[in-house]
Amino acid sequence: KLFLASLANQTLDRFVSEFGINKENFTIAYIDVAAETYPGALWVENDKIVMRKMGLKYFHYVFKLKTKEQIIHELLKYDAIFVTGGNTYHLLNQINLSGYREAIKELLNNGKYYIGSSAGSSVMGPTLDHLTTIEHPEIVPELTDYTALNIVPYLIVPHYKTDKYAERHTNLKEQWGDKLTFLTDNQAIVVNGDKIEIVTK
Repeated sequence: KLFLASLANQTLDRFVSEFGINKENFTIAYIDVAAETYPGALWVENDKIVMRKMGLKYFHYVFKLKTKEQIIHELLKYDAIFVTGGNTYHLLNQINLSGYREAIKELLNNGKYYIGSSAGSSVMGPTLDHLTTIEHPEIVPELTDYTALNIVPYLIVPHYKTDKYAERHTNLKEQWGDKLTFLTDNQAIVVNGDKIEIVTK
């Protein structure tokens, strides 16, 4: 049950409608580790504002340096796991330094919902090799293996058709062609069991 958005705070209502979420008792573990490289990140506050406006209960969660068993034990009490954006390589590095990689797979198999936004979506694909020219992998020079979680087969590129990334996205298309899945900020990949589609708000 995956909702992989370019910018989740723009599309979170589609997550609720696509999965028929009962917001009254629905709880979200909100993970903003990717945003640590951007102090005061505006999108983090926007995520929280949108969740509050929608009546979704969220709780800040940190998985850094925790074991697989700790993470599973702590996240089982939530209905959904929301991983927001920031630097995708910093996020991957912290995943590798913890037990998160295996924990998230078990949690998804236990029926937990996953909401990704930008980096939180891209890291669910097979690798981050395709993002090296539009992000900043040099932030974590010790990270040399860009193998991601490989939960979906898509090489996700968020923020398509935004002015900031226009030139870099054009270059990416030339290098990677149709191997990439571009998402605009009002789009998300929805995975519900065997059903997979890209939805647009």
